[in-house]
Amino acid sequence: MTQITSKYAYGRQIGNKTAKEIELLTNSFFSKLIVPSHWQYSSYQDIYNTSDKAHLSSGHIFKTTKDTGTIYIKIVFIIAPERGAICEKTFDDIGSRPKYKTVISNKTIEEINEYIRLNY
Repeated sequence: MTQITSKYAYGRQIGNKTAKEIELLTNSFFSKLIVPSHWQYSSYQDIYNTSDKAHLSSGHIFKTTKDTGTIYIKIVFIIAPERGAICEKTFDDIGSRPKYKTVISNKTIEEINEYIRLNY
């Protein structure tokens, strides 16, 4: 598991959620996630606020290929709103800097599963 800190905590108020409540919410979200069988699981990543070390989000990263090459897809659970997002990381050329794109955000797990089913 990778832990990253974020100096940008815009609109991310977690409230009075305990670590156990956050873990239950995160596990519940990802237990309902449905991904294509050709996606390879890569890693898990947590994001924390740099100022107060608050847990902001958790994500599962998958690797797959498209016509344009390898793509990394991160399914993110954002703790404060209890919603999810899909982000893509691609490389134009070998050795080039990655390009990041938020595909959808502020969605329920059902909406994310439907988007995956229709677009991947």
